[in-house]
Amino acid sequence: MRRSTVPAALALALVTLTGCNDSSRSEPSAATVSSEAPSPSTSSAAPRPDESASAEAEEGPTAPETADGVRLPTSQVAAASLHKAVLGESSASTAEEKAVVDAWMTYWQGAADTYYLYKESADFKRVARGRARSDILEYAERLRSHKRRVVGWARDNVTAVKVEGDTATVRDCTKNFTFSVDEEGEPLTRPDPWYDVTGTLEKSQGAWTVTQQRTKVLKESCLS
Repeated sequence: MRRSTVPAALALALVTLTGCNDSSRSEPSAATVSSEAPSPSTSSAAPRPDESASAEAEEGPTAPETADGVRLPTSQVAAASLHKAVLGESSASTAEEKAVVDAWMTYWQGAADTYYLYKESADFKRVARGRARSDILEYAERLRSHKRRVVGWARDNVTAVKVEGDTATVRDCTKNFTFSVDEEGEPLTRPDPWYDVTGTLEKSQGAWTVTQQRTKVLKESCLS
């Protein structure tokens, strides 16, 4: 799940702990923690091989392998062992655009790790600035206080990258399979299927950093 600013970046519908699903790619609301965000699972959430096989038989096959060999399960039992943000498609063509996308993906994987550890990972600290950093840290703290974690995967499809000097913008249509679990690894929510995400990045001392992200939850694909 991805958290968004209000309005989210995309502007997400933010949901309270006692309410419906919420997305980890949306920025946290000031009131309560929402129920999802990409993050590692606890050891108790990791499925046994027989559980994964039966769950996938019931809920469908895994998604195709990604470039780095990661398989993306479409059952909650199997996905509970993951905390991944992986790049699917990317429209980046120049070296500078690719550097922007690299920073963008480092940010999301770092956010996933931060949500799980309840503190900044090294990669997240390196690429996150401003609201893009503070919103994630506030959300991670709310997860910790409610003894929840977010597990699963998000597959980012970067459909547009625009670089203007030391500023860049990214448009990302994310296929999502993240959800929250309790201390025992039991799922508490089901995944929102898609996120329409936009981000702003700035270049400082030769490195790209993410300064803003906004997330909008979608029921249908935003890929053309």
